[in-house]
This record gives sequence, structure tokens and C-alpha cells, in this order.
Amino acid sequence: MIARLVLLFAIPVLALGQDTDPKEAWAKEYNNDDRWNDTDVGPFVSSVLRTSGGVIAKGLTVRVDDDLCAAYDLKTATLRVAWTGGFLGFNPYKFGMVRAPKIEGDVFLVCSQPGWRTAKKIHYSGFYQRGKQVLLEYLVDGVRVRETLGTGTDSVLTRTLQIAPHNSRMRLLLSDQPSYGELPRSKFSLAPTESALLQNTSDAVDLEILPSDAEVTIKVYYGNNDDLAEVNLDELLEPGDPLWPEKLKTKGELGKPQGAYAVDSIGVPFDNPYRALMFFSGVDFFSNGDAAACTVHGDVWLISGINDKLEQLTWKRYATGLHQPLGLRIVEDKTYVLGRDQITRLHDRNGDGEADFYENFNNDGQTSTSGHDYASCLETDPEGNFYYIRAH
Repeated sequence: MIARLVLLFAIPVLALGQDTDPKEAWAKEYNNDDRWNDTDVGPFVSSVLRTSGGVIAKGLTVRVDDDLCAAYDLKTATLRVAWTGGFLGFNPYKFGMVRAPKIEGDVFLVCSQPGWRTAKKIHYSGFYQRGKQVLLEYLVDGVRVRETLGTGTDSVLTRTLQIAPHNSRMRLLLSDQPSYGELPRSKFSLAPTESALLQNTSDAVDLEILPSDAEVTIKVYYGNNDDLAEVNLDELLEPGDPLWPEKLKTKGELGKPQGAYAVDSIGVPFDNPYRALMFFSGVDFFSNGDAAACTVHGDVWLISGINDKLEQLTWKRYATGLHQPLGLRIVEDKTYVLGRDQITRLHDRNGDGEADFYENFNNDGQTSTSGHDYASCLETDPEGNFYYIRAH
């Protein structure tokens, strides 16, 4: 019996002139590659993010619309910064893998402290994706909170929170940016509600949420409360249409057996409609023989057609926006991806070939904010324990 190994392998190819020193050319190309800025990265990106209110280690930047973005600190479930005019810029140094992305736009909101002021314990559960909308879910002292972002007509940003029944008052810091002299004080307002009120002090704006025996929905406007349209967060829990419907075709090549092993190569769709970079960092197999592979720039791809001929392979983009994943395991046909920030368990609840719930399986590990620290080599044992290596 011959054990067959599948190889995903790519080396950047340089076109060298006759008088070019190969070592110098490689160093220059390797250290300056701007292609990630041309990639359609999707509606969100997980990363370290530096802001005027401090560094976010476990950050999630959400593209609210074409001109409006905001970023969360997932460890504390805090909306930390919002801006207009652009998304994120990826540094070309070493393909963007060493230096954190930068905010590209004009910041109008800063929150430098953990948002849930009275909370003793925050647990980030994950987020749902419906089309280009993102719905976060987390627990504040055991109380489930869901929230999503949007835009209004006169308001720059809206924030809708759905809070499960709770016995005590909850206090959420919305902004403390008056301590930053370069930013004007934001104006806040609420949709009509008896469940919450705004508390303004000289250096902060808080949302005070009153006790309630029933679930409440609260809409905060960063600006004027210009529209009274309600956001149905329950609808956002349902999967939407796929963002990445294309199924890309490649071919593979069977390797010649050498003793007990043979190495098969499968074709990679480097030329893809998303201009996604294919720097593979983890691969594993489902029970039916299909594979999932992650890339260091945050994608997960599904690969089918892996058989004894490799004549037609099908690639489908499954997930995006993960934080430099360097490990992937499939356990009971569920995909677990190791990023710098956490182990994410991906769910495809409607079977369309795309993840629609990015579950926080575990984010207890510390995320370094420096450039050369990584989490890699996700492994499991028969008892169901997970292991990985964190390099500092």
C-alpha cells in the first residue's frame, strides 16, 4: 500500500535581468509586495490595529459601507474606533505579514477603554455573516448581547444592540474621545426607547441600559436620529446569499511512487476573481476526501475532486478575514482555524459552501502586537484536546 501526500506548493517567480544579482532581486521582491491591497478581502478583517486610543490586539474591522468602517476590540467587546473615507491599508513589507494594517480615512470616533464599565466578565462568542453585514454576539456577565452597525441619512454611524433579559443596570461607554484634542466631540442620540438613556460627562458618553425582564433592542446614532427604521437582528442570524459563488477549476498531477510514498500536486487558482494571494499555511481533509486549506492572508478554501486521477479539481472560497491563520484542523467535519488571535470554528449553516458563523472556539491565548510573533501548527489528540505553538 502506498501512502499518497497532497502538496500545495508555490514559490514566487522573479523575472531577472542578465546583470541582476539573484539574491538582491529576491530580497527586494520579498520585502516589497503590495498585492494584498488589490485583494477583495471581504466585508471584515481581523488584525492587530493601532489607533489614537491605543493598540487593539484582537481587532475586527468591519466595512459598514463603501465609505464607513469601524473596528472592535473582541477581547472586551468594545467598539474602539470608526472612520470614513477608506478601509485598511496593508503594508507591502514581506507581503503585509509583519506590520499591522493601517486605518485609511478620517477618524471621527475613539473609545480608549473597555466599553462595558460594570462588567466582571466578557466572553466573545463570535459573529454571524449575512451578505456583507456582520452581527456580533457576546456575553456580558452571562447576559447575551448581539449588535450590528449601519448608517443613516444624517447620522454617520448607527449601532443596534439586542440585549437579553437582565436584572441589573448595564453601562456601556460609547466614547471618551474628548481626551484626544484632535477630534471634535461626537454627537449621540437614541431611537425612542424606555430601555436606555444617554449619560454625558465632560470626558465621556455612556449608554445606561435599564433592567428588563424582556429582551430589548436599542439603537444608538452617532449623529442625529434621522431615521426610525428598525433593524431586525433576528433576520441577520439567518444565512444570506453567498459572497463568493465562483467555483474555480484546476488540474492536479499524480506523483510517482518512491518506496512507500507518492507526492501528488494539485493545481492552485492563482488567477482568481478576488485577486486573493495563495500563501497556504494549513490543510486538512473531510471524511469524504475533500480538503480545506487556509492562507496566511486570512482565507479558507474548499477543494473537491481529490481522487486517484486529479483531472478536475474544484476550488471554492469558504471564509475570509481571519488573522494570519497558520494552522487548520478538521474534527468531525468541522473546520477549526488557528489565527494569531484565536481558534475559530467555522460553520456553514445553509450548506452553500461559505461560512456564515465565525465561532470563537477559544481566544484565551495572548495576542502579541509586535510583527514577528505567530501562532502555528494546530494539532489535536484522540481525547479532543487542541495544541499549537506560539512563537515570540
